[in-house]
Amino acid sequence: MKWNQAIAVIWAILLLAVSSLSAYSDTKSDLYPAADTLSKQGLADPRGGSYSVIHVAIGNPWDGGGNVITTHGWVLPADKTKPRSAVCWNGLIYPVRSVDAPADLRHDVANAVKDLDARRADYEKIYPGQSYRFAVDTVSEQSGVSFSTVLPMKACLLVRLGYGDLAEELLKSWSEAVQWDAHDPGRGRESLYGELAGDWLWSLFERAVCAHERGDDGLSLTSARMLTDTLPVVEVELSKQGDTRPMNISGKAEGTYFPYLEKLPRLLADEKRRAGESNHAFFCEAIGDPERSEETTHLAHRSPR
Repeated sequence: MKWNQAIAVIWAILLLAVSSLSAYSDTKSDLYPAADTLSKQGLADPRGGSYSVIHVAIGNPWDGGGNVITTHGWVLPADKTKPRSAVCWNGLIYPVRSVDAPADLRHDVANAVKDLDARRADYEKIYPGQSYRFAVDTVSEQSGVSFSTVLPMKACLLVRLGYGDLAEELLKSWSEAVQWDAHDPGRGRESLYGELAGDWLWSLFERAVCAHERGDDGLSLTSARMLTDTLPVVEVELSKQGDTRPMNISGKAEGTYFPYLEKLPRLLADEKRRAGESNHAFFCEAIGDPERSEETTHLAHRSPR
């Protein structure tokens, strides 16, 4: 290789590194206000919960799911009037089937980051010049509640818990893996808040649809109601932050940031109908900070599969 070609390659690598560092710096500074905004909008609060090994039922879009998996989450204080519940890593509250031993939060985060970084390094060795990326535009319920995945919502919860160092470590690993750049015009939503809010709403929607499909009407109704209340608040915030609405097939901007939710009112109406015909025990999910006076609590009938 000629010297001028070698120098050009070196400069390209340096520029890529500086660009990546700058993008991460912007993302890091956006994390704390984004986490605060989502908390005020109703993202589940893990504070006061005991981080433990838990067993929860999750869905899948093929048949509704309902299989019980083992993961780690924050078990909320027991309440004799409600089923035992826990905050999972996707920022939602789940009924808990059973609770086992305490889990190690720092160990979980360190292992998840180490695994992602190793997989990315291996990929880039096999495919030189190509960056490792993994799907983040949609988050499955299983990957969202897992303690071994690296997703930006986890950084949001860690900030809420006061683990800023872990949140920044996890966010750095994620942003480098997906080449996150808040100023990339090719992305549908530019802000980190938009990325986090989009994952949160998708998690609620997927849970509502899958629970509806398998007949867990309490959980579906709870999710659909919460999504209905949260959607307009998120839309207003995205507009304030200047995020771009997605384009339709005609090349025009959609009227909403989340066009896939246009049938949400029909889902909610059907779940209200189902709940009116049910006599099962209540499952409740609190929206917002428990210390806020305007806290809203949704009650819904929970019918086991």
